Amino acid sequence: NAGNNTNWNFITTPVWNNTNWTLFDTVTIRETNIDSDLTDFPVYVNLDDLSNTFWSTTPAGASLVGTDIRVTTAANVEVPRELVFASSTLGTGELHFKAPTISSTTDTVFKIWYNGTTTGDYDDTATYGADNVWTNDFVAVYHLEEDPSAGAGAVIDSTRFNHDGTGSTTMTTADLVAGKVGKSHDFDGALTDRVTFATSSAFANLNTVSVCTWYQHDTYPNAYGVLVDKSSNGTDSWNMYLDNSGEFALQSRAGGIRRASTTAGSGWQYLCSTTNGAGGGAGIALYHNGLNVVGIGQGFSAGSDDTNTPLTIGSGKTAYRVDGRMDEVRIASTTRTASWIKAEYYNQSTSTDFYGVNLTGVVGSSTIANHTAGQVPNTFTAGPKTNESLFVFRLTPNSGTATVTDAVITLTGVQGFNPVTGLSNLRLFRDLDNDALYDASDTQVGGAGAVVGANQNGTLTFTTDFLSTTSQNYLVVGDWSAPADGSFITFDLFPSGLSIIDATSSQSIFGSVTSAQHFRNNRGAGGRGSGVGGDAPAGNGTTTGGGTEGGEQIGDDPDFYWPSANSGSWNSGGNAYDREDGTYATTSAAVTHSFTNAGFVIPGNNTIGGIEVKLELGGTSAAGTVNIELSWNGGTNWTTAKTTPTLTTTDSVRIVGSPADLWGRTWTASEFSNANFAVRLTGAPSANTIRVDALQIKVYHAAGGGGGGGGAGGGGI
Repeated sequence: NAGNNTNWNFITTPVWNNTNWTLFDTVTIRETNIDSDLTDFPVYVNLDDLSNTFWSTTPAGASLVGTDIRVTTAANVEVPRELVFASSTLGTGELHFKAPTISSTTDTVFKIWYNGTTTGDYDDTATYGADNVWTNDFVAVYHLEEDPSAGAGAVIDSTRFNHDGTGSTTMTTADLVAGKVGKSHDFDGALTDRVTFATSSAFANLNTVSVCTWYQHDTYPNAYGVLVDKSSNGTDSWNMYLDNSGEFALQSRAGGIRRASTTAGSGWQYLCSTTNGAGGGAGIALYHNGLNVVGIGQGFSAGSDDTNTPLTIGSGKTAYRVDGRMDEVRIASTTRTASWIKAEYYNQSTSTDFYGVNLTGVVGSSTIANHTAGQVPNTFTAGPKTNESLFVFRLTPNSGTATVTDAVITLTGVQGFNPVTGLSNLRLFRDLDNDALYDASDTQVGGAGAVVGANQNGTLTFTTDFLSTTSQNYLVVGDWSAPADGSFITFDLFPSGLSIIDATSSQSIFGSVTSAQHFRNNRGAGGRGSGVGGDAPAGNGTTTGGGTEGGEQIGDDPDFYWPSANSGSWNSGGNAYDREDGTYATTSAAVTHSFTNAGFVIPGNNTIGGIEVKLELGGTSAAGTVNIELSWNGGTNWTTAKTTPTLTTTDSVRIVGSPADLWGRTWTASEFSNANFAVRLTGAPSANTIRVDALQIKVYHAAGGGGGGGGAGGGGI
């Protein structure tokens, strides 16, 4: 109008109030999870994933926690969000916000703001309230967080249509149970459990429709188990159901049935069905855990819906009930794309796989170190073994909870043994009792291990994700077939072998772990014929028990040497080498006692490979341990202490060190003379007395330039 500015309209984007809100966590949606750009997509945020700063800032009151949350784009443009629930006591909650766009080519960043305000939540109908999260053709969204027995309209629809539902009279408060995303409803197939929703024009004549839900079954139905129903057994609308084999399907009575080619499976499953309204031809598509499992099928016919038919969840109108739990039911009046459904599944299945959360932007780190009980000794024997500890380590997250996505143990020096066929049932455990041994109380993580490489080198890989929340000992456990004479294999974990991510990014890994060597040498020859180590001959043992019924005895292994002199603060120190079962060197305080004169005779040119100390520890009802140190100069200096596992109520034999463990230094043959070599024990304080029934030492050594192995020289390689 020739520049008459009075008729111009200027539209501006609201400026985010960053004066009152100064703290935020960033949510970065990874473009690798997005197949094509998405518009007005509802993003689920598990409040567990937010920072400790958020939980220390947001109001703690039950009615106010999380209500201070505001969500913006990276450019600080506010978007609608729905706070379903939050608990400051549990540090958990459920939030959804509407993402205007999510890119398939670059990461998309949003900000979760909080400031501790106690003014309360947005109204549902407010510009940035719950109703406006679900505006992209959603006609009903049910989080199923409500008690289904609470009366009429107790089951809330999060959309603006307010299609609230009512649980049947058979549903109780106990039917509100833990779900995949927050809570869920438990439907009992033997009863008439269902949630019914009033008729609505928003549900009528849906020639295109998308229905998605999480479902975890108890038993498959005898005939049909209807998950979501909008039909009345006439030529009307549709229902999504399971058949008696567990396959799920979408049925249009006017257009036909389309059944998936795969069963729903056990555990929580994300099931979606869509139709594009093409009656009698291409139309229905089914999705299982984000993947399209059926494409072309019969579709809907226009006008086939019965406007007066109510919607039900958990069963059909009169029969065909499901026996299991349902969570997060979403119904839209449009055909969702495969990219949309895949993104929904990824987002709700494991939230931190879909996005990363970061407050500070600092790259986190974790540290690997030796297991607190030391590395496992050689355990190869002539026969097969099960549930043996092959390798142990300690992992410490330095910057909060992190997710280990890959753990790769390196196998080196492999000879005479094929780890691909010789090792089996490989598992990774949290060593909850910190004893470097497999116990029923230990917790498995990392899934099943896979071995690659059968020659000199290879890897043992665990690829199942697990959380690292605190400093923890871990052990690799497996079975092996009988190794041949001369078999050898070394297990190592290097920083490059761990892939760990946190809310920010991939972590830096620091530290190191001592190798674990396993070998078998039963040839008895010197020089090259002697192999690389070997198990000692079986000891004579005793038959009377180790002072406590059911205990173990140390035996009298010729390759292990006994000390013959002692000094220090323990009681009856000589009982540790008197070779009489049931007589003990004892202490109930953190004091030391030294043992000497083992009588080693080691040729001066021999190379020392490792040292083992074997103890028979008397049973005690209190949690005690023994620290072990070695001296090479008559007690002037000592190695760093190694600690035994916590004592049990029966006698137990423990070996500390290994054929490749030099206890932190390089040794010479002369340092094992009676004047120089000593073993020192320190008892950790406990309510009961710590008891040592027997003490032996074995030195592994080899002749320089190729001469032979063990024998009277003190045990050898």
